[in-house]
Amino acid sequence: MYKKNEKEKIKKLLENITIPETYQIKQKLKQEKIDNISEEINYQFYKNEFYSELISRIKDKRKIGIAVGSRGIANLDKIVKSLVDCLIQFKNIDVIIIPAMGSHGGATADGQKDILAEYGITEEKMGVPIIKNMDTVILTNVDGEAVYWDKMAASLDAVVLINRVKPHTSFRHNVESGLFKIASIGLGNQTGAAAIHKAGFKTLGDRIEKIGRYIFNQGNILFGVAILENAFDETQSIHFIFPENIPTVEPQLLKLAKKNIPQIPFENADVLIVNEIGKNYSGPGADPNVTGRFASGIHSTGFQTTSLAFLNLSYESHGNANGLGVADVVTQNLVSQMDLVAGYTNTLTSTLSENAKIPMIMPDEELAIKAAIKFSHQTNLEQLKLIRIKNTLELETMEISRALLREAAEKDNIEIITGPEKMLFKNRRGL
Repeated sequence: MYKKNEKEKIKKLLENITIPETYQIKQKLKQEKIDNISEEINYQFYKNEFYSELISRIKDKRKIGIAVGSRGIANLDKIVKSLVDCLIQFKNIDVIIIPAMGSHGGATADGQKDILAEYGITEEKMGVPIIKNMDTVILTNVDGEAVYWDKMAASLDAVVLINRVKPHTSFRHNVESGLFKIASIGLGNQTGAAAIHKAGFKTLGDRIEKIGRYIFNQGNILFGVAILENAFDETQSIHFIFPENIPTVEPQLLKLAKKNIPQIPFENADVLIVNEIGKNYSGPGADPNVTGRFASGIHSTGFQTTSLAFLNLSYESHGNANGLGVADVVTQNLVSQMDLVAGYTNTLTSTLSENAKIPMIMPDEELAIKAAIKFSHQTNLEQLKLIRIKNTLELETMEISRALLREAAEKDNIEIITGPEKMLFKNRRGL
């Protein structure tokens, strides 16, 4: 993209910008987690109050599908495999796995199966078929709009939903990301996801809830498996919920999930550097609940930064850089990895055009960080509040500049590990 002499011109424009030395800090985060996933799934499944009711509901079922989404949920392969093993214990029941990802995976059946394979969910490992096509049927109309649902899922005797409950990255409601969302958008495939998103994000929560309630009341949902994760994105708790109870239970789980989200432990910064973005970290690449930058226009009441830089795109994203547009500056390396069709499919479905915009592109990491510093308008190096994080999931350790050192030292949950050290750069993928 940049020729050698062009890079030198950019370098000269930024030659007076100094990158400060940084200190590595570690914040103490709650780490309550489930150590044995299979054991926990078996415990929840065979609990008397759940299992006895399940027996009465499953007796006339012959074919059951397990709907699995596209998010990088911790231990997802173990959770799915354990659930498969529980269900196949019933005689005369055939179990299949259905990718439930809306428009993800390039809105193709093979793309969605490939995503599951990356999470370790394959037919060989799970012991059951993974069946997907993108065909949909219309279940009903809600507020005059057709409700599209996966044709295969609709043909089954029963469907089990699996999803993590957590705050959404683009709207606020009493249900956000969770069982409601995978039922209404995940199993809606690209057609259903586009239909739900077309009116924008102001009313998206209402539409997801209304459609979800219809599916839970009138559909073939056997039960849902809701997962909560701790601040380290480890499995904290697993909840088996019958469909009629999901509207009551999920909002309570969402409140708990919001308390678990890891945060940058400062109110604001002049510059935030994110080493890597990607779909495996958040739908829009970098979780706006962490960065404070929402493409949908939500006003963040948490951390705020004047300038934001993204340096790399994760391999797991397969070139989908949806969400890039909230940054002020990115690297040539990141942009070179972009698959425009994958990203635009996501953006045209969600209707958030801000996500698809491409910020200023710098030749390498060092120049991207210098540009971000320049955009912060902080001219005093000693007062420059700079933070560098790995990604928006791993926030136990991070780098900070001297200007944040006193604030960090005053916090009981922060330990200063090393520093000061010169910042390191790597101009290809990785750190």
